[in-house]
Amino acid sequence: MNEPTPGHTRYARNGAAEIAFEDLGGTGGEPLLLVMGLGVSRFWWPPGLVAELAGRGLHVAAYDQRDAGESTHFPAAKGGSAGGGGGGGPAPPRAPGGGGPAGRGGG
Repeated sequence: MNEPTPGHTRYARNGAAEIAFEDLGGTGGEPLLLVMGLGVSRFWWPPGLVAELAGRGLHVAAYDQRDAGESTHFPAAKGGSAGGGGGGGPAPPRAPGGGGPAGRGGG
């Protein structure tokens, strides 16, 4: 099997969704996944930062979240609001006892 070329866009697929990701270098080191904020492309990571991380022995990868960059963009859900909370996706996991989303301290 061929090793991925650093900087080459690849896709993870799940049904109709395709998530774009890249191997940014440092093959063989501890993995580090760079996660950019909502609606922002993975291309915003400064090349100097990526090079420094890889140079310190980390295997660096980055991806575009759904609806950002080269990943699948879905039409806005009816009745949804900007920033989520009604966008038609799966509900967050619930904490035991029916509290708020798991790991968020209730609410």
